[in-house]
Amino acid sequence: MDLGRERAPALSIARTAAAAAAASFAAAGLLALSPATGHAAIVSVEGSYLRIAAAPGETNQLTITAAAQTAPASLAVTDAGAPLSPGPGCTQADIGVTCVTPATPTIDVSAGDLDDSVTIAVPAGAFVDGGSGDDLIDLRNGISDSVWCGRGRDSVTTEVLDFLDLGCERVDYGPAGTVGRIASRTGGGRLVRVPGQTWARLDRRILPDVLYIVRRYHVRIDEGYGTVGHEPFGEHPLGLAVDIVPGAGGTWDDVSRLARWAEPRQNHPRAPFRWVGWNGDVNHGHPSVCKPRRGCAPHLHLSWSHTPTPPRHRARTVRVFEIRGLTP
Repeated sequence: MDLGRERAPALSIARTAAAAAAASFAAAGLLALSPATGHAAIVSVEGSYLRIAAAPGETNQLTITAAAQTAPASLAVTDAGAPLSPGPGCTQADIGVTCVTPATPTIDVSAGDLDDSVTIAVPAGAFVDGGSGDDLIDLRNGISDSVWCGRGRDSVTTEVLDFLDLGCERVDYGPAGTVGRIASRTGGGRLVRVPGQTWARLDRRILPDVLYIVRRYHVRIDEGYGTVGHEPFGEHPLGLAVDIVPGAGGTWDDVSRLARWAEPRQNHPRAPFRWVGWNGDVNHGHPSVCKPRRGCAPHLHLSWSHTPTPPRHRARTVRVFEIRGLTP
C-alpha cells in the first residue's frame, strides 16, 4: 500500500477503470447541460465519496471544509481559481458548492493540469491526484490521506499518517521532535505498522524513534520485521531493525546525513543503535558504493540494542531514544 510501489492507499479508494470512465461521462454530461459555466470543476457525491474533478486548462485553488449548516454531514468546496459546477448530491452556494455526504465520507480530488492548490481542512480521509503542474497540497487534517503528486514540482504539507507518492518533491511533515536521553523500555513489544508506510512492521517501542527519523530525514522504511533474506540472529526477525531508502521529499543525501548521525565513526554506532549498515558494510550503502548493476540493493540499515533474544521473539528490554514533542 505504498504509493511509491503501487497506486493503492490505505483508504480503499481504488479507482477502477470503470469508475473513472463513469465519472468522466458524468462530468461530460454535466458540462453539456451547463454551457453557461464553460470549463468548470465538477463536484458530486457518489455513494460514500465526495468527488472533485477539475476541468482541463484551469488553475484550481480548492479548499474542502465542513459546511456551516445543520445537515447531518455536509462539506463545502470552494475554488478561488476557477468556477465549480455542482453534480449529484451538491448544490450551488453563495461561495462555492455544498454537498450532503455520508457521516464518514471519503474525498477524491483530481486536480488536473496546471499549477493547482488543494487544501483538505476537514477530518475525512482523502485521496488527491495532483496531476501535472507545480501543485501545493495541504493534508494536515489528523486523518490518514493519500497523495499522487504526478508531474511537476509539488509541495505537500502532511503528516506521517499519510501515504505519499515518491514524486512529491517537497514535503513538510511538521516538527520532527527532539532527541533526548537514552531510555530502556521493558515489555510491551508487540509488532505495529509504521503510519503512512504500513507495509513495514516493527516493535512498537522503537516506533517514536522511527517516526522522528522519517520526519527529520524524509526517508522510507523499506522493511522492518522480516525473516526472509536477513540474518536469522539479527534484529530484523525481532522487529528491531529497519532498512531505509529515500522517501517522499527525500534524497540519498538525506539518507547519508542520517547514516553519519547514527554512526559518526565506522563500527562505532551512536547509542541506542546496535549496528549501522552503510558504506563499508557488504550489501549496504549509497548507490555509488552499493551498485544495483552489480546486484547490490542500496539502503541504510539501523538496528536497536536489546537484551538477548531468540529469533522471532520479542525482546524483553530495548534501548531507545526519548523523543520529545512528537505526535503521530
